[in-house]
Amino acid sequence: MVIQPGKYRRAFEWRLHRADKEAVDSAAQAFIGLSAPEYAEVFEDYLFISRRRRRNRTALAKLQIHLIEELVNCEKAIKHHKQEEEQLMSSSPQAPRTESHIDRVRESLRVVKRELFFHRMYANTIRAIGDGLAWRALNYDRAALRFLCERATKQQILSEGSLAELEVWAHSFDKGTGLAIFNALTNCLALGDVTVVKNDGTVEIVEVKASSTKSRRITRQKEKLREVVELLNFGEGEHERERIEILHHDIELENGLPELLRMLGEATERGCTAGRISNFCYVECADFQAMKDFDSSRQYWDEMRQKETAPWLASKDVVVDMDSLDLLAFSPNKAPYSIYPFPEKVCIDLLTGASCYRCFFNYSALHREFERAGWQVLEGPKELMTEHADEQTPMFKLKKGACNLHVPPGDIMRLQMELLRPKVLLKSLEDIYKLGPRGAPRGTLVAYEREASIWN
Repeated sequence: MVIQPGKYRRAFEWRLHRADKEAVDSAAQAFIGLSAPEYAEVFEDYLFISRRRRRNRTALAKLQIHLIEELVNCEKAIKHHKQEEEQLMSSSPQAPRTESHIDRVRESLRVVKRELFFHRMYANTIRAIGDGLAWRALNYDRAALRFLCERATKQQILSEGSLAELEVWAHSFDKGTGLAIFNALTNCLALGDVTVVKNDGTVEIVEVKASSTKSRRITRQKEKLREVVELLNFGEGEHERERIEILHHDIELENGLPELLRMLGEATERGCTAGRISNFCYVECADFQAMKDFDSSRQYWDEMRQKETAPWLASKDVVVDMDSLDLLAFSPNKAPYSIYPFPEKVCIDLLTGASCYRCFFNYSALHREFERAGWQVLEGPKELMTEHADEQTPMFKLKKGACNLHVPPGDIMRLQMELLRPKVLLKSLEDIYKLGPRGAPRGTLVAYEREASIWN
């Protein structure tokens, strides 16, 4: 079994990417603070309201006001601590360089980094709840959300123009024509500043400009808006110089989320659990609040992994592991934890790092499944997962008859972290195959008609 690191994840600057002891300690302390009951229960209440009052636009508008206030406080705190960090990093050369002075500076930096991580995580949790608002308002239309999110965007409330955006948002709410979402409250709505989901189901994207100044940037934004709106209206069009076609499939979306919920529940009792969910996925779960001894948990996982993945080891399969902690920041290829069909506490525990799951996905088993279904695998992860791969690089290139298809990383992310059954993907591929050679252009994006049935 060859285990390779997961790819195709989108993360913001706060993401922990070095395993140095000080960084790990700061992150761990921040996670502990964030998952404390006084914070976790507030997050749970916000999430509960966003779910329970999804049809009440007044309740959702008032909720957004509270969430915006939370983000403003986080951004102020982050700005303050970044200034502290800069001052500590550039202390005066005339300052005494005694060992005690160096220790004090190091301790102060540790505290500042912990606070920065805490407030960034806090803001990310708020925005994940905002992402849930957007997913529900858009009826879980994954195709629309994929194009509206575009690339990684660092949303800011305390930025020039936010007041004008808030005025437009408030006016859209006052008109009573639908639900207005303040885009900076989310990670997934990066195109435009305000998204209005009207009562008749139509969607209006508003780009707010505080002045009448013209520039190439504004022209590009207008072109991008027109491009995406045309694409979503007609189901096909140009996007980033590529022809895109959205195909809608009516397929039952079977997945392993009930098994994941069961395993997360067991982890709250003993601190850890593990097991095979399918022939493709082996999952390990942790609840850090219930875990008494990390070394014992690690030994348990090692033993279970050896036992449950023995056939994979014997076949020397290519297996990629991915951790839910690596996906706390927004990923365009994955649904936010705030819409998982789990109780509010379980969702918030995942969002705050109080619990997590790690999924080992067997790419070789999927390769064999494609071949059993009559598809020839022209190229797989070994050939395609290079250092130059990005979010558009396919994970498999398949051929059946005259039909050539690419399996994008988003589909693999769904199989691995959302535990979608591979047979759903195979049914989708067969539907495309039946359309004939012209039915699957390079830029095909599949949207499932029953997407809303599996999420909260």
